[in-house]
Amino acid sequence: MSSMGDFEYQSYFLRTCVITVTYGNRLHLLKQVIEAVLGMGVGKLIVVDNGSGDETKIGIAKYIDIHGNCIECIDLLENRGSAGGFRSGLERAAELDYDFIWLLDDDNKPIFNALEALIKNYYYLGNVPTNCLLSRRISYSNNQEKDCYRVVKSLPPNSFLGFHFKDILTKFKNIFSAKPSNDLDETTLDKLDCALYGGFFFHSSWLIAVGYPMSELFVDMDDIEYSERFLNQQAIIYNCSDSVILDIDTSWPNGNMFVSPNANEDRIYYSARNRIFLNKSTNMVIVILNTTIYSIYLIILACVLFRNYRKVFMRLKLIYLAIRHGQRGLLGRRNIVP
Repeated sequence: MSSMGDFEYQSYFLRTCVITVTYGNRLHLLKQVIEAVLGMGVGKLIVVDNGSGDETKIGIAKYIDIHGNCIECIDLLENRGSAGGFRSGLERAAELDYDFIWLLDDDNKPIFNALEALIKNYYYLGNVPTNCLLSRRISYSNNQEKDCYRVVKSLPPNSFLGFHFKDILTKFKNIFSAKPSNDLDETTLDKLDCALYGGFFFHSSWLIAVGYPMSELFVDMDDIEYSERFLNQQAIIYNCSDSVILDIDTSWPNGNMFVSPNANEDRIYYSARNRIFLNKSTNMVIVILNTTIYSIYLIILACVLFRNYRKVFMRLKLIYLAIRHGQRGLLGRRNIVP
């Protein structure tokens, strides 16, 4: 297939609408994303203000004054979570005349040729809406590069909080194999079984086919659920490893979120609740087995990490509350402090 010229790339840039969602006081991160995106010459950047502080609102307004119609802001006044934020941005994008949508979190700084790489690979794959792509998200910790999307996967059927005993067998198999099965070659396009918001690139016609994110999920797993709707409509999602976005927020805790002492309790609640709600159970014996194994693991790990039985009890109580709400379909934003 012939290569694309600079003029053709520019026409694709102008036909692309980028959507990012910000919240709290994250202007120091957001402005890096805005400047990187606008520097690429995209047609439109939609910034969804998910109840951020005054400093962020003023900062966004300054960019609008400078760049005019290239950027616009949707002020939601309150935090509606990633689901509500991206839903609002996508609903606005649907009203505009752009062919492509590129979603970015407010801490996803694309490198200079990230969009060009997406367009090049979209063109290489046939230039058809069926194909969607996901940028490669890189973070740096202790001077080591980490590919954030190597472990992204959909919920296995009959799992518990995303755990399935088959995962243990797979990990042991990978230890003794020449190349772990989840390794992503930097020069290839690997098919994925789900996508996160950050870096998701697709043709705008998909908004008619799949609609918008499920705002009732509020945050966590809402992007997985949304991308699975694409796949259910015969889309193919590729990891575009030469389109790199940098994870510039280093504040997220490492380790198991459910029992990490430093983890945000809101995120723990929504993650547990939504995983239970979205899990597809077809074999209760397997579900009970996964629930038993992972519950024992979480209890032991919590006791080791907290070394305070009251804190262990409170964390497990929070997870239990989330599980019950997920089972009952009690969604939306909630006051979850036990």
